[in-house]
Amino acid sequence: MPQLHLGLEARSILLVLAVLSLQMAFVLFALRRSYPHLRSLRAWAAAPLLCGIASALIGLRGMIPDAISILAANLLLLTGLWLYYAGSQQMVDLEPAPWRWSVPLAAVVALLAWFTYGRDDFEARAATMAASIAVVCARHAWLLARRLQPTLGTRLTFYTALAAIAVKLMLLCFTFGWWSGYADPAGKTLALTFYFIGSAITMPLANLGVILMVTERLRGVFEQLATHDALTGALSRRALLDACAEELERSRRRGHAMALLLLDLDHFKAVNDTYGHQTGDRVLAGFARRVRDTLRIQDRFGRYGGEEFVALLPETDLPAAQVAAERIRQRVSMPSPSLPRCTVSIGLATLQGPGDGIDAMLARADHALYRAKHSGRNRVGSL
Repeated sequence: MPQLHLGLEARSILLVLAVLSLQMAFVLFALRRSYPHLRSLRAWAAAPLLCGIASALIGLRGMIPDAISILAANLLLLTGLWLYYAGSQQMVDLEPAPWRWSVPLAAVVALLAWFTYGRDDFEARAATMAASIAVVCARHAWLLARRLQPTLGTRLTFYTALAAIAVKLMLLCFTFGWWSGYADPAGKTLALTFYFIGSAITMPLANLGVILMVTERLRGVFEQLATHDALTGALSRRALLDACAEELERSRRRGHAMALLLLDLDHFKAVNDTYGHQTGDRVLAGFARRVRDTLRIQDRFGRYGGEEFVALLPETDLPAAQVAAERIRQRVSMPSPSLPRCTVSIGLATLQGPGDGIDAMLARADHALYRAKHSGRNRVGSL
């Protein structure tokens, strides 16, 4: 069988692809050092590194042993593509399963070895790799479509994965002789050049999609830090007051009821003095978690200051607010096996006509809270 030689154009394309991939790997590794809490960055940084090395090795075909330019290079390429997929899995809090892919990867390498040393069959090698890459890209596209939010980054990565599948399937069609020029070495070289051009387009687009997904996730993290209390996960005071102002405007416009609950942990200073501030922090976090579990989806819960919290209850009149406050009080007072028992006093205020405001409601809730504490704590007060 005639030996296939890579043309200068193909080698140049592969060299450029390798350089671009290695540059992207450097960028992603730098991001990983800055944001180690983003688990997906580890896989996403390694993916272009392996794909870049694979492209360089494939470009050296004929200059280095086939075991490196064919077997090792294609193994690195498939592993890199799987790492793109694994990074997306971690983005949606799924655990990648390397063992599920190790057996198919080993089978692909065994087939490549047979079609290289058992019988030199370029068409069979090309078909094996095209089908394998298409499967990995299809799994990645399916994950992006089902589990990730439809942002610019996920859309770009999704459509790039589909484009990569199309490129691989085109090579598969060429392999089976559906293009007459593929029968001779010159035709093979030309088809392979087009294949590398397609890869040179899709690979940088995939890397760009990954970068966009990372920046979108980081923006979400920064927004979370800006609007939520780091200890309890509740809304920060500013975000809470903004939410109250928005709900007040909506309630006035539609003529709906609205209620505020001002919650204060009873004798919290004694908890810190007796058990220490670390235990006090755990008590606050546990308290916030119990309250959030009790509230409705449309309710808002934020930390007002210290051990004081506010719950915003949209479309809630006085009787319904009293029921909600009592439910919270009972839930908080339930004993915990790992934390000191704590209770909460709650002040309740409702919207009193179109001229009422958030400051006035908070003032009434504060007076109601004072009455609840003065009456013995662990109770709900209202005005």
